[in-house]
Amino acid sequence: MNFKLKKLFVIILALIIVSITGSVFAADVTVGNLALATETTVEQGKEFTVKINLSGFQTSASSVTIIGKIEYDKDKLEYVSNSISSNTNEGWDDVSLGEQCFKESNMGFLFENRTPSKIGANSNFLTLKFKAKDNVEGNANITVNVSSVSDATNFSGDTKTVAITKKVEQVESKPSDEKKPTEEQSKPKNEVDNNKTTTNSLKDDTTAKGKLPQTGVNDTLWVVAVVCVVGAVINFAYMKKGKKE
Repeated sequence: MNFKLKKLFVIILALIIVSITGSVFAADVTVGNLALATETTVEQGKEFTVKINLSGFQTSASSVTIIGKIEYDKDKLEYVSNSISSNTNEGWDDVSLGEQCFKESNMGFLFENRTPSKIGANSNFLTLKFKAKDNVEGNANITVNVSSVSDATNFSGDTKTVAITKKVEQVESKPSDEKKPTEEQSKPKNEVDNNKTTTNSLKDDTTAKGKLPQTGVNDTLWVVAVVCVVGAVINFAYMKKGKKE
């Protein structure tokens, strides 16, 4: 191979390398993930919000489309509503710059932004509201899955767990030294006095039936009287016997 051919070959090879290298560095690249932000504990029957945020988002593309789906524990949670980010500086809600779509029927979403250079590295673009069902307890999972992101080879989703707890019932505290009135104390005063009088009368009658009547004579006098009577009887007997003899 002569010098001219070698020179031509080197030039062609250099052009190929430059072309390939330029195309590689010029390729659009999108990186980041979707992250969920929500409460960790929710009381039964309470509503709470779940924010879907871009995390570590970077792109060199002229437009970005994100397609994904929300999954949640339907046995423990109820879907209530959604709201799309209203940050016009990032272009998410400007129809002329892109298209936003969220379907409640299957919880799927499609977000397109034609000015991705305005999108912050960590920004919110969708917020959901859920309600913890009554009479259920335990952990409930909420997941955002990413189906595809334009010009991205690795764009992940996220899962968060919410603990549902029992309702906190407010019980009125009563003083410990407060005593309930007795049945007698709760009656009117006149009724209480009448009951006491009747009770005392019954007690007197019962006592009278169980004891001998009181005569006012003590036991000593009774003994003397008995002795006198016995002596009189014996004396009378001897006198009568003396007359017969």
